[in-house]
Amino acid sequence: MRIYFFLILFSFYSCSEKPVFDSTKPSIKQDELSAVLAEFHLMEAHINQTGINLVTYKDSLQFFKSIVLQNHGINEEDFNQSLTYYAQFPKSYKALYAKVKEKLLAIELNLPDIDLENYKQETDTLERNPILRK
Repeated sequence: MRIYFFLILFSFYSCSEKPVFDSTKPSIKQDELSAVLAEFHLMEAHINQTGINLVTYKDSLQFFKSIVLQNHGINEEDFNQSLTYYAQFPKSYKALYAKVKEKLLAIELNLPDIDLENYKQETDTLERNPILRK
């Protein structure tokens, strides 16, 4: 008897339809969301590089996050809802982050090359000369 119960239960479970990604459902489209996420990653890297202490780190991150969202005309609730929606669909989420990666790579490719040897000499000179530090 229990076997029949489990077979029936299994047949209902196997017939259930998996949710399908609907690109019209999230309030923020993939291109816009990827641009926002790329800016967030750049912002977080900058905050980490500047050595902001952990007490002000979270406040700084939230402050800059609100500026990025405001620049894109997005409120935090829509951003969170859209990101949560994309996260439910691994293929779409992977595609979203592939676009983020493309945007970050394009930014990196546009950065000027730095002559590290020359840069090190200039920073050493500045550190040794108190007048130039001002």
